[in-house]
Amino acid sequence: MLHNDNEIEIMLPRLVNESWSNTLMQRLANELDQSEVVVLNAEKVVWISPCGTILLADFAMRRLLRNKRVMIKMPRHYDTAQYINNSGLLKITRSTNINDAIDVNNIQLRLLRKMEPMVPESLSEFIATQANNVNDDEKYLLRMWITELLTNANDHAKSDFGFWVCGRYNPIDHNIRICVADSGIGIKQSLVDADKLPRNIDDKKAIEKALEEGMTSRMGKTGGLGLKHISSYVKSHGGSLTILSGAARIYLARKTKRIIKHERYQGTIVNVMFNTKTISGDGRLPIDQTPFRFE
Repeated sequence: MLHNDNEIEIMLPRLVNESWSNTLMQRLANELDQSEVVVLNAEKVVWISPCGTILLADFAMRRLLRNKRVMIKMPRHYDTAQYINNSGLLKITRSTNINDAIDVNNIQLRLLRKMEPMVPESLSEFIATQANNVNDDEKYLLRMWITELLTNANDHAKSDFGFWVCGRYNPIDHNIRICVADSGIGIKQSLVDADKLPRNIDDKKAIEKALEEGMTSRMGKTGGLGLKHISSYVKSHGGSLTILSGAARIYLARKTKRIIKHERYQGTIVNVMFNTKTISGDGRLPIDQTPFRFE
């Protein structure tokens, strides 16, 4: 809606999370090229997931590339306001120079032009410190699958813009969330180009194929750790894996699999969540029994 003659206001929901991604993506796409200042009204927001953070940050960066402004009305909720500031999202919206918009020393939210080997280690350390009960074995596994997600985005996306990574721990529900997103060619096109899938396959089936063990678009190579192993890991820890690519979204949890049509996304979003309560006390699996082990 028009806030005044020079502003367009986007009211953000109370929870800016994956369930709102379709609606949020549509609204942000509609306002991307508007000449007026776009105001993200976050006054009522009490939680922003890493996926939501990336969608908002990506929108602000793309507006900045067009020499157009984005502003945020900060939340009344103190912790959420602190998160917007500490994550670097506020800095992006206040920047006038795209080279200054991303703080390379801030690990919570990063836009990477290429794979940076220290990012997975720094992010896993940051998240583990926040969670306060992630042991060294699980921290190692966390670092390895963050590396896999970032390597996939780096190798397969073919995006000139780069790829995002964002992580956050929610102490209320003991959940760690990691999101990696790129604006590249998408899972379907990546596998089609590598002659792994026929051209007439749809986005839903392409994502399902990408979840098969050993599936990769790396020419002449077998798959890496793979989305299948990451899925097994998070499900064993009471979590979920959500993949959005093209016009499809797949949600996987321990006993749940949902495949739905979605607002088309230019690229791929992978969102991972798991509960840290499952890696402490009696619920912890020894390193040689975890479903995501390395041999």
